[in-house]
Amino acid sequence: MLTVSATPTDGGIVTGGGTYAQGVQATATAIPNAGWNFTGWYGPCSGTESCVVTMDSSKTVTASFAQ
Repeated sequence: MLTVSATPTDGGIVTGGGTYAQGVQATATAIPNAGWNFTGWYGPCSGTESCVVTMDSSKTVTASFAQ
């Protein structure tokens, strides 16, 4: 299971969460709302590109947004 979230929650949305088979590479994408910028990931990803994780266990990624 890939769990995705945004902080703060009104900063944007994160797509890609869900249940994936063992070994699959899952991609989470952060989409900022108007007036917000995506600033990076918390969890197994870093940087400001899409987050790609290999599903070898349940993972949680959080996208950080700032105005």
